[in-house]
Amino acid sequence: MIKINKKTLLLFLVVISIIVFIFYNGEYIKKIDPTILTLISGSIGFIISKFIEDIKESKQRIYEEKRKYYTDLIRPFRELLKNTKTKNGNNTLNNKQIADAMDTAFDNILYASDDVIEKYGRFRNNSTNEEVNGSKDSYKTLKLFAELLLAMRKDLGNKYTSLDEVHILRMFINMSETEEESYRRKFRSLK
Repeated sequence: MIKINKKTLLLFLVVISIIVFIFYNGEYIKKIDPTILTLISGSIGFIISKFIEDIKESKQRIYEEKRKYYTDLIRPFRELLKNTKTKNGNNTLNNKQIADAMDTAFDNILYASDDVIEKYGRFRNNSTNEEVNGSKDSYKTLKLFAELLLAMRKDLGNKYTSLDEVHILRMFINMSETEEESYRRKFRSLK
């Protein structure tokens, strides 16, 4: 959507530039009062600046909504990670957490990028796919969760990040350099 707006703005500027060029090189410009030309060019500049400001405000509102919904979407899994550090940590989501995650997933459909929606679906359905295959792979679950967080991060403006899944997981898991390389090797072998 933003690309369309930028293209429209660029087209508008090109058309205005052509019109201005024709007027400045033609006899028409000599007949128009300079005060009127100043008012016209000022008005055009004001309209363009308002148009750009509206686009920026819209992007900022969407950014805030995405940030809120992304935080809500991963909240149950954050709580799950916190629970594993306690002695009696329950490693499953309760019914309220599942219901909250479902509600937030619906909200995210409106705001999340395609990549985030795809990564969340893969992460969320990983346990179902593991049951069909008959094997549980905690590495795959960690990789999918890290991919989801990385996709959210990119969608919120860090498009050119050099971080990988292991960098993301280090935020939650203490790892030695040897363990990091082990995770990277294992993640490369997973699809």
